[in-house]
Amino acid sequence: MKKLIAIAAAALLLGGTVSAQETTSMQASSSASTKATAGAITVEGQLSLWGPTNVIAPLIRGRYFLTDDLAVRLQLGFFTNNNTTNFAEQNNGEGGQGSRERTNSMFDIRLGIEKHLGSHEKFSPYLAAEFMFGSGSATETWTNSDNGNDYEVGESNKISGGWNGGGTTYNPGTTIGLNLIIGADYYVFDQLYVGAEFGYGFTSNNRPDVVTERTSGNTTVTTVNLGGSSSALGMYNMNGGLRIGLRF
Repeated sequence: MKKLIAIAAAALLLGGTVSAQETTSMQASSSASTKATAGAITVEGQLSLWGPTNVIAPLIRGRYFLTDDLAVRLQLGFFTNNNTTNFAEQNNGEGGQGSRERTNSMFDIRLGIEKHLGSHEKFSPYLAAEFMFGSGSATETWTNSDNGNDYEVGESNKISGGWNGGGTTYNPGTTIGLNLIIGADYYVFDQLYVGAEFGYGFTSNNRPDVVTERTSGNTTVTTVNLGGSSSALGMYNMNGGLRIGLRF
């Protein structure tokens, strides 16, 4: 009988110890950091408010965490735009019709690395560096017009490589750059975060030749305006805006 009592007491003691360990483990798990850790993947969206086009462009960025505080990042951006303006031969809208059509597009790819700092559970500041490459194109076509604004039967114009008529100039090209960044993520929930970042960058841009083919009747005249290059140091190639992302 004494042996049975001793065995029962030992079992109760062992059970209490295991239960305490499980409770401690659950408490530790519930208070564990919600930030991304090694092996995590995050995907986020963002609106670019700055850039060489001065156009809001949709951006998607993915990150893979190599360790708890080190991540690689890949960002992709793309937009395309088409705008057509019609004008009539007469002020009342009657008669012949002419048009000016402008089409432009641009894509942007950025590859970088992030170093996350601090030991906060939900807030994750970081330093980053990224390399960027972007390319854009543009065309403009006038139909029944010799200036892109007024009707003129039999006149047409096609501009490749940019816009230089109708009061607006747009010259896309190829851009490369390097950004140094400071940013932060804040995890609203375990898998949902918001963030922002800013920094300083260098860009170099090469603009293409602008080729104009003007047709009047049966005669076509081609002119070429040579392209050029430029460089900038500042926040010109940064992506400002609210970031919203998911962790997987």
